[in-house]
Amino acid sequence: MFSSELAKMKKKTLMVFDFDHTLVDRNSDTWVIGCTPAQSLPAWLENSYQRGRWTEYMGRVFTYIGEQSVRPDAVRELMQAIPFTDGMIELLKFIYQNKSDVDCIIVSDSNTLFIDWILEAGGVTCAVDGVFSNPARIDQRGYIEVRSFHSHSCERCPVNMCKQKVLTDFRDRQADAGVHYHTVCYVGDGTNDFCPIKVLNESDIAMPRKGYSLEKLLAKTRSNSSPLKAQVIPWSNGAEILNQLKIIQKQAEILRRKRMAEEKEMSPLEKKVAEQIEYYFGDHNLPRDKFLKEQIQLDDGWVTLETMLKFNRLKSLTSDAAVIVESLRKSKTGLLEISEDQTKIRRSPSKPLPEYNDEYKDALKHKSIYMKGFPLDTTLDDIKDWLADKGHVENIHMRKGAQKTFKGSIFAVLESDEAAKAFVARDDVKQFKGNDMIVLIKDDYFTKKAEERRQGRQDAKAKAKSEKEEQQKQAEKEEMKSLDEQRGCVLKFSGELDHVSREDFHKIFTEHAQIKWIDFTRGAKEGTILFRSDAKEALQKAQEAAGGSELKIKDKDVLWEVLEGDTELETLKKIIESQQESLNKRKGGRGGHRGRGRGRGGRRDRGGREQTHFQGRKTKFDSDDEGGDGEDAEPAAPKKRALERNGTEADADAPASKQAKEENGS
Repeated sequence: MFSSELAKMKKKTLMVFDFDHTLVDRNSDTWVIGCTPAQSLPAWLENSYQRGRWTEYMGRVFTYIGEQSVRPDAVRELMQAIPFTDGMIELLKFIYQNKSDVDCIIVSDSNTLFIDWILEAGGVTCAVDGVFSNPARIDQRGYIEVRSFHSHSCERCPVNMCKQKVLTDFRDRQADAGVHYHTVCYVGDGTNDFCPIKVLNESDIAMPRKGYSLEKLLAKTRSNSSPLKAQVIPWSNGAEILNQLKIIQKQAEILRRKRMAEEKEMSPLEKKVAEQIEYYFGDHNLPRDKFLKEQIQLDDGWVTLETMLKFNRLKSLTSDAAVIVESLRKSKTGLLEISEDQTKIRRSPSKPLPEYNDEYKDALKHKSIYMKGFPLDTTLDDIKDWLADKGHVENIHMRKGAQKTFKGSIFAVLESDEAAKAFVARDDVKQFKGNDMIVLIKDDYFTKKAEERRQGRQDAKAKAKSEKEEQQKQAEKEEMKSLDEQRGCVLKFSGELDHVSREDFHKIFTEHAQIKWIDFTRGAKEGTILFRSDAKEALQKAQEAAGGSELKIKDKDVLWEVLEGDTELETLKKIIESQQESLNKRKGGRGGHRGRGRGRGGRRDRGGREQTHFQGRKTKFDSDDEGGDGEDAEPAAPKKRALERNGTEADADAPASKQAKEENGS
């Protein structure tokens, strides 16, 4: 989709040079030793070098030189006498004369102070656009001080510098500034130049110095069929590199002129207009563009330019139909036709839409990629410009949220699944304007999201289960607290209690203590009373009120017992369960029957019972598991008979089914 977009950008050649044994014919770090009084280093200093830590070693060398009273001017004079490699000064001067077409940088393990001094001495400082080396300066003592260029994670490179990272970062910054390179020519000599060469593309050139370690390493790599995209051209002097640079420039000029001829000198506006309209009618947009599909059905595929100028993005480029006609005439894609009267356009019948079958969808899925990490204010043009030198991109879909704002991620379609895999593996797509990017094959992204959603559901389910268990524990804790608060409040009674109702118990105790609950079934031999205060005190007061004699019910002898210990605890549990069951039944009885039975508030003034709010499920106590459900389990308590709404006992002559109803409660 963006092939013509590439033509509008100025593309240049990038020359990348190592310094020692490349631009200069010596190692500057060993050359400097010539300024010491003995022109050599002591053994203890030479033996202090550790593999991969050359910059730290040179820091000790510079300190030693300073301690020998060697002044900076003497070091500078010596360094400026280092010889350039044959032909290199002429090569750098040619680069300076062609700065509009060639950029030049130095990436070196030496240091900035030496490189600046030496370039100045050769009169070629102006040819170099950037020096990337270990920072060095003269400190207050007059000693040279050097630091590592940067930190990195590359295991192959020395700790002070990864040249691959330097090159990649430089190209990204240039691309952000709108500068792109049709060819990168890397010139070096040592094994530490191998790392940046690995990221060069097919259009780039690796130039190792003949007879040096880099040439041998590249030859070994190629013989082992290791992937190396760049063309390899060895060199022995600057003249050979200059000759190759002239060839590169000539080929670039031929390509530029060919592109201009093919595009008939399309203006930047015409290129944008042609690309936009071809996108509307392209394979990716047309099948899902409901409005445009409706329009092409009206007139044998033709759509008026008046209609096209209603499309917002096209309208933002031009409102002149003549510009659209001229743009499509100059386009070489052949996708669209212009009507004879130049008022309508259509997709060429010779280029029908592909059949949208499973095979096509599968191919589309595997050549699509997902990218995330773009700033939210990024525009489509920003993304197109950034992707321009990273492969042919057929389509970009900017993903938007509910508010129709950019989410910071895109789906992009490349020309093949191989191109998509190669794109994802590129190092120069891992960052955009300083932002770390997530780059995946689209199918891998959906697989990853599905796994995240599945894990999210599992986590939510586990959290809900945990919260439910915690709530249950809290409820049990509250119930146990309630049990502890009601210790000493349970009074058990037993005897011949025929024709005795709970109202009879209220009459005896109502003046002495408040009853919270009575667990008693008419005709039963025993029951329990739960007081809101001390049961023993309530019993004593009732006995005193009866003249100190034995407390009877309807002249019936009754055995009274204030419960304690485990017996009291088990009784309290049963009472709470009965209260919960009663509450659940009361809840279930509400709804469309408010005028019947014990409706809302129907017994609130009967017997002084205070409603307690319990959860609508049976509380399980630790001791409940001890009995189990076997033959030795305690039989269920008989059902209790309920009082009539007027608070009197049910008719003794009533049917047995009516007499069996509950009367638990106050």
